[in-house]
Amino acid sequence: MLALGDRLWWPTITDPMEDRPRWRGLLGQIGRTAPGTPMTGVLTTDPKPRLWPRMQAATAGAPGLYVHAPDYDWSRWTSFELRDVAAALAVVDEARALGAWGAGSPAQLPTILRLALRALTA
Repeated sequence: MLALGDRLWWPTITDPMEDRPRWRGLLGQIGRTAPGTPMTGVLTTDPKPRLWPRMQAATAGAPGLYVHAPDYDWSRWTSFELRDVAAALAVVDEARALGAWGAGSPAQLPTILRLALRALTA
């Protein structure tokens, strides 16, 4: 779930569904929004309303999301820089172009995430 100003979305991580955009596109929406615009949200692989109270207030200029990915033992509030996310997505795109993800299979996701994190910390 992402709330940005007076808008609310239920984005998906992979393929867009009817009336549900991808997170990737909404990250761009955050970047195009006035920096003082309030925002909050939950990015999760296991959507549950019980996670909603864990959200915190942020702004489009200093974004953050509660990230809950139990398969990766990650569940915490995360502030981020949009340019860092863009750099990580570029690494993911490059890995996918080289065949690291196969035909949409998430089997190589841990490797891709490690490459992306390495790019962010380089």
